[in-house]
Amino acid sequence: DYDSYEVETKFRYEHFSQYSSGLRLNIGGGLEYAEYSNYTFRELLINGTLFSQNYTSNLELVKWNAFAQMTKSIFDERLTLSLGARFDATNYSKETSNLLDQLSPRFSASYRLTQEVFLNFNLGRYYQLPSYTTLGFQNSSGALINKDMGLKYIQSDHLVAGIEFLPDQESRFTIEGF
Repeated sequence: DYDSYEVETKFRYEHFSQYSSGLRLNIGGGLEYAEYSNYTFRELLINGTLFSQNYTSNLELVKWNAFAQMTKSIFDERLTLSLGARFDATNYSKETSNLLDQLSPRFSASYRLTQEVFLNFNLGRYYQLPSYTTLGFQNSSGALINKDMGLKYIQSDHLVAGIEFLPDQESRFTIEGF
């Protein structure tokens, strides 16, 4: 028997600016409160003996982030370049609480071949918290087992290239490799 829930309450602020030079700037940040609960009961039959296991976990987290992105179109708006960064942190442990430890820089470029066809390229780093099941794993006394084990955000580096086709305002087709 397994029962779990996740509840996230989020606040996000974004500010968009457009300058006469054509430069667009988007900055912002967010704050999030997350709750996770898990109850698991299982019975195991081992060598003719029935074993019962109960497991309960509860986790509360506060997460915060900041981000900035600037975008500029050049060459008669055929090439659009974008440079950005995102910072993430949480109160889970000292390894996850510093925004600078989860710096996610990003760069993208999109080149318009025709009115409907674009070549796209993205390069960036992405950080994600491990699952709530991993973060909330507790021992029998209720202590979070992974909290003091150096558990960190998961880092992933991305390189993406693709082609995009926009036949009309309501449709979009893309093929990407990463």
